[in-house]
Amino acid sequence: MIFYVAKFYKVFDDVEAFEQILDLTRARGYAADVEETWEGVASLAAPIHDRRRMPVGAVGITGAVERLRKDGELRAELIAAVRDCARAVSRDLGAGRF
Repeated sequence: MIFYVAKFYKVFDDVEAFEQILDLTRARGYAADVEETWEGVASLAAPIHDRRRMPVGAVGITGAVERLRKDGELRAELIAAVRDCARAVSRDLGAGRF
């Protein structure tokens, strides 16, 4: 089985490698794409959960790489804002604190 993580160059044919990427994404609470889909574009998103802690949507932002990154890393304040927004919506849907 082949898993396509990004449109251009991150293809996993190893289930364990793919699951490690998913585990990392769950642990940090957001997913990121920095020029993996389009050159010059970066995105990040965090999941929205319902009262059963099931993912029901996401909050995300997309923009020019130079606006979303600082010193080669995604801007921490943008990550925090996206995660905080997703948590607020999740709480409105009945999810507990996490």
